[in-house]
Amino acid sequence: MVINQKERWVFISPPKTASTTLTEVLTTQCGGVAREGRHAVRLPAECSDFLIFASVRNPYHRAQSLFRHRWLQLCRQQMDTKNPREALRGMKNPEELLTFADFIAQIHETDLAPFYTFTLSRWLQRVPHVDALIHVERLEYDVSALPFVKNALDIPRMNCTAGLTRLDCEYTHSTAAEVWRWADEDFIQYGYGIDL
Repeated sequence: MVINQKERWVFISPPKTASTTLTEVLTTQCGGVAREGRHAVRLPAECSDFLIFASVRNPYHRAQSLFRHRWLQLCRQQMDTKNPREALRGMKNPEELLTFADFIAQIHETDLAPFYTFTLSRWLQRVPHVDALIHVERLEYDVSALPFVKNALDIPRMNCTAGLTRLDCEYTHSTAAEVWRWADEDFIQYGYGIDL
């Protein structure tokens, strides 16, 4: 969560929706202060009437990013490594740790943390109101349309799961159908088509 008390706005960032990039931009270029944890949704009482905006992402792309994040987490836990990217380079078959299809099959399970299982709709329903959305796919446009943005911003592409291109995240009919079943509200509510 990023808050600007003077300009009266709050940014809510569900996981895997460019939150690293947007937190950096909003704190370094827009006077925001990171508070309450990056993915927090509980607004401080004094912010209830502020402009609240959140980031959203195509559920297909978000599921791929969630998979890469989960793979990194498992790699750190099971391989006792601080550098999973280095471990990935040495692996003959990285899918032995977790496949994309297996992750998608688990996405409905309650054993996984809400970080992985909550859809955007479910994440944001815990916020009293959301006044504006930033779609990751049109990041620059949506950010520039925010009322407090006066000048063009330098928006870097920061990605904590970058460099994991060896992990196979290609969709099959069944994995696409599972993502649709998991995030059907997100496709509809945030204007994403179901075509890959």
